[in-house]
Amino acid sequence: MGTPVRELDLLAHIRREGARLPNWVKIKPGDDLALVADSPSNLLVGADQLIEGRHFVTGTPWELVARKAIARNVSDVAAMAALPMATLATVAAPKGFQQARELFDALNAAAQRLNCPLIGGDYATQERADVPLVISVSILARPRADGRVLERKGARAGDLLVATGRLGGSLGPHGLGRHLTFQPRVAEAQALCDLTGDRLHALIDISDGLGIDAGRLAEANGLQAVIDAALLPTAEACDWKQALSDGEDYELLAALAAPAPDDLAGTRVSVVGMLREIPAADSRRCVVLSEGRELDASAHGWQHG
Repeated sequence: MGTPVRELDLLAHIRREGARLPNWVKIKPGDDLALVADSPSNLLVGADQLIEGRHFVTGTPWELVARKAIARNVSDVAAMAALPMATLATVAAPKGFQQARELFDALNAAAQRLNCPLIGGDYATQERADVPLVISVSILARPRADGRVLERKGARAGDLLVATGRLGGSLGPHGLGRHLTFQPRVAEAQALCDLTGDRLHALIDISDGLGIDAGRLAEANGLQAVIDAALLPTAEACDWKQALSDGEDYELLAALAAPAPDDLAGTRVSVVGMLREIPAADSRRCVVLSEGRELDASAHGWQHG
């Protein structure tokens, strides 16, 4: 443990690291805004945050906290079949916080590894020491070379619902686990577009749980998601209920016309259900088939608030 870092010292450290950024960052950290190289294509922008005690437990190594802060934004990029470009991070730290430099270095390293270098942000301390640390990351991304951007809208009745990887059990003992180490499915999303072309109709990442996120995809298209419990690719020691509800999986869920691939960029792919027209007098956005019954799964997932 050291003494709280002075803002000017931290900014000087950030500027030194910023000198190593790619040449397309025309104005590097140290000014009011960063300037990135102009491009004729569209630019995608998103943001997400981590709150201590909500998204990670106190004492989690900064390398893992920072990686999750960056990676969950990259997962949103993958969910639109886009490519990450750059990130900005803001931190609201408790009074007396003494590890600002270590946190910045971890964020910077994670952003570099995930191909979205950190090009700016902001740091401030709060009035009290007994408040959680908050990290907010914004991300810039560019579309695929063909200009296509996948949305949640566009799915059709009869589409297969296809998921990458395994689901459930993301939160391990002592707050550790896969929610801190997952690999955003950027390469898988690109491969999915390449392999399925116009048969790929919609895409979302599974961050809050398959039940909630499949319901969101269905709702965006005025449809109902039907998940088959027997088809769910469960993580080790998880049952289908956990696969449906645990959340923080950061896998992809796609709606596409058959057939579905079995593998994308070396990652397992599973058909988990389908989309259908909403039955009369049925308001459920997602149902799960289990032992011959259709159960409401619309609220099965992880809640942020």
